[in-house]
Amino acid sequence: MALDGSKVIKMPELIDFAQKQERNASPLDIYRDLFAMEVRKSGVDGEMSIRLFDGTEHTRKMSPRQSAWYFNSLESEREDVAIRIAASMFST
Repeated sequence: MALDGSKVIKMPELIDFAQKQERNASPLDIYRDLFAMEVRKSGVDGEMSIRLFDGTEHTRKMSPRQSAWYFNSLESEREDVAIRIAASMFST
């Protein structure tokens, strides 16, 4: 792909020019290294699989309120919501 007719740039090089969006620091960052979450819709409510840093995996059913909170949140906020829900599942 030639931008100005004199230099040819490959697509991967062009993508690197795009600004990388950085996420602001959050108090939830402490949890990001401890576990990873995956949320699936299970009937009306959701089901959360939580993979811990040691490789173990736990599956928990989400309450109707947790499911509504997660599925009605903006896409950009879902990871933080999932972290809050997962952290609350382990604290009770």
